[in-house]
Amino acid sequence: MKYNIRMTTMRKEMNRKLQKIRSDAPHGREPLPEAEDDRLWRKCKLEWRPLLKSFAVLMLATGAAALLDSYFVENNNVSIIYTLAIVVVASITPGYIYGIIASIISVIGVNYFFAEPKFGFNFTQTGYPITFASLLVVSIIMSTLMTRYREAAHVARLREMRTKALHALTNEFLAADDADSYARIACEHLSRVCEAQACYAPVGEALPANVPICITLPVEIREHKFGTIYVPEQTCAAATSENLFVLMKMIVSQLALALERNRLIQEHRRVQLQAEAEKMRGNLLRAVSHDLRTPLTSIQGASATILESGEQLGAEVSLQLVEDIHENSQWLIRMVENLLSVTKISDGPAAVKKEPEVVEEVVAQAVGQLRKRFPEKGIQVRVPDDILLIPMDATLIEQVLINLVENAFFHADTTQPVEITVRDMGGDVAFEVRDHGAGLDPLRLDTLFEGTGTNPQEASGDAHRGMGIGLSICRAIVHAHKGTIRAWNAAEGGGAIFEFTLPKEEAGHEQ
Repeated sequence: MKYNIRMTTMRKEMNRKLQKIRSDAPHGREPLPEAEDDRLWRKCKLEWRPLLKSFAVLMLATGAAALLDSYFVENNNVSIIYTLAIVVVASITPGYIYGIIASIISVIGVNYFFAEPKFGFNFTQTGYPITFASLLVVSIIMSTLMTRYREAAHVARLREMRTKALHALTNEFLAADDADSYARIACEHLSRVCEAQACYAPVGEALPANVPICITLPVEIREHKFGTIYVPEQTCAAATSENLFVLMKMIVSQLALALERNRLIQEHRRVQLQAEAEKMRGNLLRAVSHDLRTPLTSIQGASATILESGEQLGAEVSLQLVEDIHENSQWLIRMVENLLSVTKISDGPAAVKKEPEVVEEVVAQAVGQLRKRFPEKGIQVRVPDDILLIPMDATLIEQVLINLVENAFFHADTTQPVEITVRDMGGDVAFEVRDHGAGLDPLRLDTLFEGTGTNPQEASGDAHRGMGIGLSICRAIVHAHKGTIRAWNAAEGGGAIFEFTLPKEEAGHEQ
């Protein structure tokens, strides 16, 4: 994938001073200023603009010295004026050469205009050679010091420019969350630095053929290579400026770090998902073994009693044993249905086939099955008058309702009916199952849907009535539908309330 980011026009100032970066503005930022090459400070190449500036300063210094000399019989400020002029020249011109030329011209000017005889050269007077030599040395030293000061200030500005650019890059990286965004942001910054279009080619994507490429930089860290940054131009600013090229490499290094961080995050998420899958698998096995053991033991015991003592048992006792076998068989059938539901959603939410279903019909189907299995139990249903149509796998949602109502039947320990209420929540539809029993143990509310098995206090009772696998499957089914599920104890009237919500619409789904 390539990111072709067109550069913005850079404004070059005549004195080449660095401009500030608007790192806090997301749009319309000025391009990065061009960084001068450090070697320009020591080049002896003369340019006419700095030379004119030097001559202008020296002429002003000569005029000021002549004005003072005309008013004072003894003028001792000429050397100071020229020394100040040399400092000014060194401050406004690049390199050493202009300051040295100004120093030499200043010594000659003092001798020619202000030393006796005026308007003539005389280096033989007593003390003059030492004075002029000292003035020349002081002038050169001052020029060198000012040039080094300018050089240090220039380096400081370059570092500030790099720091601001990297700071802005880091802030934008922090707001991104994928590799494509990191590459796009880096290309935007690189385009401003090198004054040309910057592109990114991931690993496996060849660079464009028959296209001149100015710069190529690999985006890699340690043994991991992510791609290549290249500039498909004949030339660019970074190719002629060492400082800009260094900044470009810094940005590429930051891109490599960001991509490596993103890779590690994705790897960590993958490991976490695997760990959660292993945990869920372990919880499922524990719940299955716990919930299947007692029904099978009851079936084995009842059938063995009938086989061994069938003739000695009365009709009423035999009928009760057969009913126990039938009840436990029904429980095992429902457990198998739950396990089939698990296999149906094991491949993730994408494997769940959703079709628009009428909520009232799904609830009616689940209630019908429950009334066949538990004819002695009461169920009250409340649904809105309006027809609610939501995308779902009807079989799985029926299984959720059946599991929740069965848990209410087994744990409520009350003769009052279980209430099923459907509410339109705007963007979602809420399904509420409430009983009027003793309620839930507050200590188990946080782990109720994790499928970790039954409360140890229930181990001596009917273990097949533990919540175990049923609630963990309910959560998996609801999450596969992009919904939520929760449970709490009712504040008024007592009992437990289980509620799950399903979205009316999904991204890309139209009713």
